[in-house]
Amino acid sequence: MRLAQALPEARRKPPGERRRNRLEKLFAHFQEAKPRAFPLEAKAEPGRLFGLLDAEGFFLGYARLLLVEGERGLFLTPVAGEVARLEATRLLLPTPALPG
Repeated sequence: MRLAQALPEARRKPPGERRRNRLEKLFAHFQEAKPRAFPLEAKAEPGRLFGLLDAEGFFLGYARLLLVEGERGLFLTPVAGEVARLEATRLLLPTPALPG
C-alpha cells in the first residue's frame, strides 16, 4: 500500500476553524429535523444530544432531546427510519444553538 501525498492546498486548520466546521455540519444535519418520540432507558436532561442506532448498531444520525415525559422522550431528529437504540453522546457544547 502506498500513501498519497497531501494536496498542495491542504493545510492544518486551527482549532477554532475545525470547531466551526463541525458545528456547521451538525446544524446542516438538523435542517430537516422533525419531532419523534422514543423510549428512554436512563434519566436524561432536555437538550442532550443522542446518537440513533439501527438494529445492527450502525449510526443513523443525531437526535436532540426536547422533553421527557415518564419513560419516553420527545426528540428532534432528521432520522425517519426505524431506530433500535439511543446512545447519549458526550457532545454538550453546541446543543443550545440547535433547533428545538
